[in-house]
Amino acid sequence: MKKEIIDGYEIYSENGKMKVGFFQDYNGKRQCFVIGEDLEIEFTARKREKFREENEERRHLDVSINNEYTFETRMMHKEKSAEIKVIDKLSVENIKNEIYKLPYPQNIRVYLHLFKEYSFVEIAKIENRNKSAIKRSVDAGIQKLRKKFTNF
Repeated sequence: MKKEIIDGYEIYSENGKMKVGFFQDYNGKRQCFVIGEDLEIEFTARKREKFREENEERRHLDVSINNEYTFETRMMHKEKSAEIKVIDKLSVENIKNEIYKLPYPQNIRVYLHLFKEYSFVEIAKIENRNKSAIKRSVDAGIQKLRKKFTNF
């Protein structure tokens, strides 16, 4: 006897003809049923539909691998593994810790520019300073960070 799983039902067939099926009811008991002609037609249709969906997915995947744009798009939106997410989070935390070690006005300016994406003009308005002074301070802070992280 050949066993197949079709939509959660265990179907046993012999010589290409479906004979008996099993399913688990809401109490967790395993129930058995004999497959008649009508059920065999229904299960065959469901099996074909599942095969059709899988074939369609494989076909689109094969086409998208050859298409440079869709392949790049799929790779950009690929889900990151848990390990990579943790490493990314630790890297961001390390950068933030190094920013906090910078001298007082410089650390706030670098943090606002890098993480909050404030422009030099916005930071200058907040601190009532000249834009060029803010830019020099942020650039110097970023240089210090680069030097520290290249030493790691």
